[in-house]
Amino acid sequence: MADFNPAFTETIASSGGMKLVTIGRDKAEQTYAGISRKNQGHWVGWAHIDADDYHQEKMLPMVRGLYRGDFWNWINGDHIRHQSIASAIYDAAVTLGRIPAIIMVQKILAIKQDGLMGVSTISALNKTDESDFMRRLKIERIKAYAIVCNADASKEKHLLGWINRTVWTAF
Repeated sequence: MADFNPAFTETIASSGGMKLVTIGRDKAEQTYAGISRKNQGHWVGWAHIDADDYHQEKMLPMVRGLYRGDFWNWINGDHIRHQSIASAIYDAAVTLGRIPAIIMVQKILAIKQDGLMGVSTISALNKTDESDFMRRLKIERIKAYAIVCNADASKEKHLLGWINRTVWTAF
């Protein structure tokens, strides 16, 4: 079964590492280790960042906790047979959202699209051909990023990074 650690390591690397990034002057556009202040404003790490009390040793457990709890556990990554598939779905959940990523998986598997990574989805996923699924997932992710950018032109600045992340990531 798949392991959270390699998936986490790859996603953090693809997200720019353990750094604070502010896009423009807007604090809402801040990310730390790929964690968006706008989308994950509840994260406990923001209090440390706001107090200027953040260093990697302190932040790493908080970052890991958010990614494991909000993404890996949501996709039931520990129950997915192939590491590459689990890591790619996890990364799609991080970049596209959990429910859209799961619906994408269910669409590829041609099963009921309910947005839940339940027993039926896990069972179908664990029976699928790994290389065929990965090829199809990459195509669907790129299509999804194009849709995001077409719906919101402000997201276009992320498109090339999302495509590179999808095509070139080790999983």
